[in-house]
Amino acid sequence: MSSKSASMDRSSREAKLEAIRKQNAADKRRQRIITIITVAVIVALVAAVGIAIAWAAGQRDEQAAADPAGLVTVANADGEEVRGFAVGPEDADVTLTLFEDYICPACGIFEQQSGEYVDALPDEGVRVVYHPVAFLDRASPDEYSTRTAAAAACVADDDTAGDRTSLKEFNALLFVNQPGEGSGPTPTDEQLADLAAQAGASEEAQQCIVDGSFEGWADRSTRAAQQAGVTGTPTVWVNGERVGDEGTIATTEQIEAAIAAAREQR
Repeated sequence: MSSKSASMDRSSREAKLEAIRKQNAADKRRQRIITIITVAVIVALVAAVGIAIAWAAGQRDEQAAADPAGLVTVANADGEEVRGFAVGPEDADVTLTLFEDYICPACGIFEQQSGEYVDALPDEGVRVVYHPVAFLDRASPDEYSTRTAAAAACVADDDTAGDRTSLKEFNALLFVNQPGEGSGPTPTDEQLADLAAQAGASEEAQQCIVDGSFEGWADRSTRAAQQAGVTGTPTVWVNGERVGDEGTIATTEQIEAAIAAAREQR
């Protein structure tokens, strides 16, 4: 082979090697760019997920801390306060406060015996304060007491004006459809929302029930009742004084007598 041919072969090989080196360098640059972009995308996704989680947690915290609208404060004879949903004149001389748990069998009996009487008291100038509590979550597999107390709060939050017709109707429907204590499945949140619809509650109130928006309030309401000396349900106060003996169901006659006595004291 001539020296000229050898020189051409070397030049050709060097050109190919240079082309390979350039290609390799370009591939490395491209890979670095891809890696940088991938890392940036991952970081952005992680940040977005973190923001979403934080937002959701904030929403849950805000929801857990939320109180329904229209709560009124009632004190017992010792000045210990609870807050519930009032029906009737604000300037009434007599206030009846009713503590009930929607899975409580004794509350179901009370409603059968005195529910209509209590519902009619606002027309006689007595202010009635409904105070749902959740004492009996242990008696159902799915915290029915808390869920129904929160559901009542959703309906009350939606029904702050007038005579709270939908709240009273929903209260009655919950007892008409009361499951047995500890005896099996209880209505779902969706079924509770259907009962609220039957009572005349809005779609917003129904969604509130499905979302469990006031379950945090139900917990706080229950603790407040316990701190005020309410140890069982049903418990009836008239102007902060308990009607009947602890562990018994107040009768209509006892409530009537307590209201009459309270009016005389005024």
